[in-house]
Amino acid sequence: SRQAAAAPFIGNPQGIRYPQVMWYTLPISAAGDALFFTSAAAGRIVCLDAATGKPRWQFMAGAAVNRTPAIWDGKVYAGSDDGHVYCLSAKDGTVVWDFKAAPGDRLFLSYEKIASVWPVRTDVVVDADPAINGGKAVAYFAAGIFPYEGTFLYAVDAQTGKVVWRNDTQCETGWRASMAPAGYLYVHDKYILPARDTWGYGGAQWGMLTTYDRITGATGGWIRDAPPTS
Repeated sequence: SRQAAAAPFIGNPQGIRYPQVMWYTLPISAAGDALFFTSAAAGRIVCLDAATGKPRWQFMAGAAVNRTPAIWDGKVYAGSDDGHVYCLSAKDGTVVWDFKAAPGDRLFLSYEKIASVWPVRTDVVVDADPAINGGKAVAYFAAGIFPYEGTFLYAVDAQTGKVVWRNDTQCETGWRASMAPAGYLYVHDKYILPARDTWGYGGAQWGMLTTYDRITGATGGWIRDAPPTS
């Protein structure tokens, strides 16, 4: 078994509160004979031998890594609270590319830990579609969590990390209805659906997902305007 390096002994796991409960969880994905996990407490991306549980390699980001690593074509993708997205070799953990999604170098204290003002707290979703980017695989992710600081949605070439497009239109002028991306990032055949900010509890539309065009990155409206997924 494996656990976060600094995980405390908890007699009653149900007694753990947010955000501490997130610090010591280890989101896991698997590919071939390897397991991959990330650590918010230590900012690690780790590869284990699936048969033995022995470590093969470890990569240290500049801050927490909160989401499950994505695996595609022998590569591992994950975003960090340091404002970067990392693409690593699944074989040995070497950096294939390092993309700075944060537009600046400002830091703040987030739940007792240093983070970029524009952390990457969404999934990194990799998909190859013949109708998009000439059929080349594209990695989608978002940076930032505070609309008043600006939030950003990206599509980059999954092989090289070069920008395909960036939507940087989300800001405080959206009257707190702008994108506040964290957690799951849903990729439809034509749209990307991140979460919006929530304006109190009145008016359910403020908590809805919103759509972005996968080819151009243009804002497409609320989820109710998007076509069904099946």
